[in-house]
Amino acid sequence: MKKVIFLFFFALIFMQCRNNAAVNSHQILDGYTVAIVKDYSGLDGCGYMLEVSNEAKTLLLPQNLPEKFQKDGMKVCLKYTFAKEAMTICMTGKVILIEDIQNCEAK
Repeated sequence: MKKVIFLFFFALIFMQCRNNAAVNSHQILDGYTVAIVKDYSGLDGCGYMLEVSNEAKTLLLPQNLPEKFQKDGMKVCLKYTFAKEAMTICMTGKVILIEDIQNCEAK
């Protein structure tokens, strides 16, 4: 019986550690968020958006995505802030301003 209880608690602790790693897996560099560039130009008012690599697949609508990063499927690392009082006709995503962006294909 002691072995069963021990194994149960060990498994519980192991699963908790694994979940914490998954939550933070979308941050590859200190302060940077990993995202995949997605072409949403088929939706009215949308263009290139960033899909954050988290469980919710959060969509971000960058106001200042440099042209060299406007490639569907490209993996990027970025720092951003949410745009205050930004208006858009795109019906999805959170409007952001990119502070720094890097190609993370090789990372």
